[in-house]
Amino acid sequence: MNQVSASKIAKAKNLYFKTTNTARGTKLNLSSLGGNYVIDIDGAVYEISEANGESAAITVVGGIDTFVNEKQYRPYLDYLTQRQKVVIYSILKELAQNTIKAELSAGDNTMLDNLIKSVYRNYCG
Repeated sequence: MNQVSASKIAKAKNLYFKTTNTARGTKLNLSSLGGNYVIDIDGAVYEISEANGESAAITVVGGIDTFVNEKQYRPYLDYLTQRQKVVIYSILKELAQNTIKAELSAGDNTMLDNLIKSVYRNYCG
């Protein structure tokens, strides 16, 4: 598993994001997460497998913000660390410089889907 830069990911024209839907602090085996790239909690990007053609699948570790010892249950909040956001922004900035016709998706995660699409549109101008 090699660490890669945002520019390598941005070579793919179509990016598909997903989160692991795990709480903060959960230890995971990154190589078992699947996809082409993994963005860890600390913002490090690892290549799990080579991206084929113009599409790449990116897994973001975490995604759930939980509060310990709450007295009343409430639904979890979507969560990304600042370092993960910075990496996602740099990927999208590189992608906007390469093409203005990229296809972006984050599946069922509406927060992440709205984030990547709006940031990409802003970088495209």
